[in-house]
Amino acid sequence: MAYDPQSGEPLPGVQITVWAETDTAWPVPAEALVVVNPDECVDCELWWDAERDEFIEALDYRSQLSSLTDDDGLVRIYLFVDAFPESSGVADDLAVFVAMGTLEESFVLTPR
Repeated sequence: MAYDPQSGEPLPGVQITVWAETDTAWPVPAEALVVVNPDECVDCELWWDAERDEFIEALDYRSQLSSLTDDDGLVRIYLFVDAFPESSGVADDLAVFVAMGTLEESFVLTPR
């Protein structure tokens, strides 16, 4: 989210860039998500969305996504995680990075 630090008001039109520390996770724009019925899409390449318990059409993805904030000051994306990084056969945390201009922050996803 981008917001004015003085007023707290959301800032539309701010460029935000998101990426993960590994190439097994990638950001996808929310509007690119297409839920499909596998019985009606036999020749489609599908992905299973375990959180939603449904299939989505396979997406073209890139390791980094830049997008402008909407009127609410938000960039609405999904982060698809195919695999968490591993060390010694155990899944590790996954760092996700967010940049706005020269400001860069990160947060961590923890496998459960």
